[in-house]
Parts: sequence; structure tokens; C-alpha cells
Amino acid sequence: MYGVCFGHQHLARTFGGWVEQSPAGWALGTVGVTLTEEGRRDSLSADFPDTFPVQQSHGEVVAELPPGVRALAHNPQTAYQAFALGDAVWGTQFHLEFTPEAVHALIGLLAEGFRTTPSRHGRPRSSRSKTGSAKMSRLHP
Repeated sequence: MYGVCFGHQHLARTFGGWVEQSPAGWALGTVGVTLTEEGRRDSLSADFPDTFPVQQSHGEVVAELPPGVRALAHNPQTAYQAFALGDAVWGTQFHLEFTPEAVHALIGLLAEGFRTTPSRHGRPRSSRSKTGSAKMSRLHP
């Protein structure tokens, strides 16, 4: 079984871990991740370089792994970028199926939707909220 992004979080929660809002804010873009010693030996990631770029888009993270789960990869913003439970369950916070171009297009769509979506009062949203906004960080390797 393989869970990606929300699936990664769902697997962690299902097996007894903890998921919470990312203290680093919303991660969107290309980031570098580094394999742990376990990650260098695991069948999912053994052929990956020690550090490699990935694509991601998430606001929540696995904050605590379930019992018996092995951490496979991390970076400064996300302690558990990948994990394994036994030999048949894996989760990655990042998207191996995304390309940098796909994430760039997603950023454009999100930005366009934000500019054109009416607010509760029927006016287009401004680029800045008077009441504040969710913390967002665009990360790069």
C-alpha cells in the first residue's frame, strides 16, 4: 500500500500517528529531501540518491510516527517526508508523480482562482486579507 500526500497523512493517523498543521506553513513547490539510514536500505527508496528534489503541496504534516514505523526521508521543514511500516506499507508527503512544470501550473491556477473567486461579500478577493491569511511558504531546494 502506498499513500501520497494526504494518503501519507491518513496512513500515519490510521496506524496511530499524529498529523497537525505544518509549523513551516503551506509547502508548495520543489524541495530537497534527504534519506535516513533506514531510507537508504528500504526497497522503496534504496535506489534514490541520498538527497533529491521532490514536488509538494501540503499544509499539514505527520508530526509523530505510529509505533513500529520507520522514517525514510526528511528535510528541515518536514521531519517525516517518507515512512515505511513493515514491507508492504509506505507513505510519502511529496508527489513523485508531479513534475516541476505541473507544480508551476498548479501555482498559476491557485493564484488565478484566488484573484477571481468572489469573497463572501460578492467582490473579488484582494491579494491581501484585512484579517490576515494562512501562513504560506514557497520552498526551493
